[in-house]
This record gives sequence, C-alpha cells and structure tokens, in this order.
Amino acid sequence: MSGELRANAALAIALVAEGHAARSLTGREAGIVTDKRHVGALVERVEIGHVNSLLERQIVPVVAGFQGYYWDEREQRDEVSILGRGGSNLTAVALADALEQTECTMFSNVDGIYTKDPNTCDDAEKLSEIAADELLSWNPFPQVIQKEAVLYACERGVDIWIRDGFDVHKPGTLIHCRQ
Repeated sequence: MSGELRANAALAIALVAEGHAARSLTGREAGIVTDKRHVGALVERVEIGHVNSLLERQIVPVVAGFQGYYWDEREQRDEVSILGRGGSNLTAVALADALEQTECTMFSNVDGIYTKDPNTCDDAEKLSEIAADELLSWNPFPQVIQKEAVLYACERGVDIWIRDGFDVHKPGTLIHCRQ
C-alpha cells in the first residue's frame, strides 16, 4: 500500500511541476467506501463530493488505488481496507461510475487482452473487443484486469478499455459491460 501512496504523491508532484493543479488523495479522501473486510474488500459506494469539489476548481484528483475505508462500529472510527491484487482497477471503475462515465480506460504494460498468453503462445491473438460475460467465463482469468473490477463494471454499466500505457496510439481492447 505504501507503494501506491508514494506513486500517487509523485504523480501529483509531477503534474504540479508541469503547471497543473493536482492533489494526491488516499482512498478514504476520495470517498471509496468498502465492505467491512480489511483485505480483499469490495467497493460498496463512492462518496464523490470531495473529488467533484476538486474537479470544479480545476484541480486534478490523483487517487491512490488499492484501498478504501469502512466505518468500524465497535471502534467508532474509520478503518483502512485493502481491495486486493489489482484493486487499482476496481478503484478506477468505481470512480468512473461515481463520476457518471460510461467508459473507464486502464493503462497497462500490455496493449490489450489476448486469446492466450502472448508471452508463451505464438498463436495468441489480440482482441479488439470482448463481451464481459465471455471474459468472465475464462479460466484462467487474464491477469491484465481484476475480475472484481469487471464484475463491478457490469453491475454499474461501465465499459472498460485495456490500453498500452507506453504507446497510447495502440487501439487496445474494449470490454463491453453495458447492456
């Protein structure tokens, strides 16, 4: 989790250095409310008020993925929760939905979703698009996207793009989650 926070702060600092107003936010500050699990938590809702306030003032909110919070009744305080491996995907989809977006783009170290692992299979083909239901049936599930993020996107009607973060001109793969 500290890596997420450091990278998050570094990106905000870099944006400010380039002349953009930016603010680094934890999952709590961004309003990512989860179920009551410390690890492997799922997003229940996003209290988007603070993020919207920053956007209205033209401040770029740089939100750390992977974590949120829940209210602990017994302790009477907020507790940090971890969204699990790939939780930044879930954070991005939840924020896209809370901001009423119909698409969310994930920039990765790959240029999309392949029919097989392209590192081990010469006949792997990159998909330009795939229905979420079909993707969710794959076993094993591709490691390029968190399964919980796809499920959340399907519940909320948010399509997901998987794009190459090193070459944004490559077309990527569209995961169709909207009905």
